[in-house]
Amino acid sequence: MIKLSYPQLPSLLVLMLFLLSFLSSAQTPTYKLESGISAQHELSEKSTLIFGLFSRETFNEYATEKINPYTDRLDVSGFYQHSINDKMNVTLGFIHRSNLPFENNRFTENRFTQSITYKSGFLLSLSHRLRAEERIFKKQTDLRLRYQIKHKGAFKAEEIVENSFYYFLSEEILFNISKTTLAENRASLGLGYMFYNASSLEVSVSNRYSNLLADKSQSTMQLIATYSFYF
Repeated sequence: MIKLSYPQLPSLLVLMLFLLSFLSSAQTPTYKLESGISAQHELSEKSTLIFGLFSRETFNEYATEKINPYTDRLDVSGFYQHSINDKMNVTLGFIHRSNLPFENNRFTENRFTQSITYKSGFLLSLSHRLRAEERIFKKQTDLRLRYQIKHKGAFKAEEIVENSFYYFLSEEILFNISKTTLAENRASLGLGYMFYNASSLEVSVSNRYSNLLADKSQSTMQLIATYSFYF
């Protein structure tokens, strides 16, 4: 039987808040599946290169039960991460995104990212990430700011070890700054498995509310599967 230690108990309260977020949707959400791989290469004890390849599928038309599956994006990404100390790191990255890649109205986005992540550990281990993004489209460039708070924990030990399951949950607020400021909330719950070689497989469910500052918000329920490994 899985037993949670005291430092993990506060996460149950956060978990309940997330579940309320999932259940509070006032409309039929758009259902999506995102899957991909993340490859990491350590340049030194403090520096790491991270490469990613992801795709996302949409299964129904917005706010309806009508089934209409299609691929809505393909992402290729590269990041450089540098650890300042054991609690803080900075990351610079680039993402090339092909939206609606198999449709006649497909378009692309090139995105530059800069982020700083800080880990805190009072009662509950948390990571705080502040990220800026410059999103470059064909006719415009948008600036987006993101703040994410995330908790990741083991079921049977104080730390995540090889050949074991772990859980994670996160909350993120996004602000898209352009002609009109748009806000989005993302709550995620997930389960992962750490293999013997420090590679991992994670599966999570994410609930997203877009256009929070508008009269009508948009809800998306998304299943995410990611395999990460070192080379």
